[in-house]
Amino acid sequence: MTPPSEENPSVAERPRTQAPEAAPGKGDKRSIFDFMNSVFRGLTERRREVWNQRLEEAFAGIREQLDPEAAETILGSDQFLTVVSEATLIACRNHDEEKLRALKYAVVNAALPGGPDELLQLMFLRLIDYLTPVHLATLAVLNDPVKWMQRHDVPVPRWQNGSTSAVIEHCVPALRGRTNEREMVVRDLQNAGLVEQGQFLHIPMSPEGVFQSRATDSGRLFARYTSEG
Repeated sequence: MTPPSEENPSVAERPRTQAPEAAPGKGDKRSIFDFMNSVFRGLTERRREVWNQRLEEAFAGIREQLDPEAAETILGSDQFLTVVSEATLIACRNHDEEKLRALKYAVVNAALPGGPDELLQLMFLRLIDYLTPVHLATLAVLNDPVKWMQRHDVPVPRWQNGSTSAVIEHCVPALRGRTNEREMVVRDLQNAGLVEQGQFLHIPMSPEGVFQSRATDSGRLFARYTSEG
């Protein structure tokens, strides 16, 4: 799994959003419309270039896992084209590493056997668009906390007792010291049907309870669909 670059750090790994560059002032000779057109055109072109590279990696991964005839049949199908088109629209609206990575794996997994059906694929793509990178990171943690920590070289705490909220705070730097935001993120995931219902976030539990999965069946499927596996 490719880590976020220093030039484009992961939102889930930075506590605060960086301030945007200042817009032109009153003395700027260019109109605000020229400025916005120039900015958006440049951003769109750069994002398209980044996404095209991700698509090439996705197509290469599909061809590696399928025989040539099956790969070409799937890559040329209307269903797959719909997934790629939807993922491309979402990618051009986003710059965060978590979302681009999730979209890339969604494209790959849409072509492989055993994936979700067409309806779920489109629903999951729209969830990627709707959810923030912090939501995606939190869901990945709640799906399997211990496996996530091992994969990301995060030490597994040896707590005598703890809570799901403490697990999230331990694993997602952007939510450290932000109790209200943690509650909002989990509530959003519950409303999307990806995390089980209930007021479990702050309840003290044994280590076995703390590290159990909180994802629903849909959440586990979504996590597999948007990850390397």
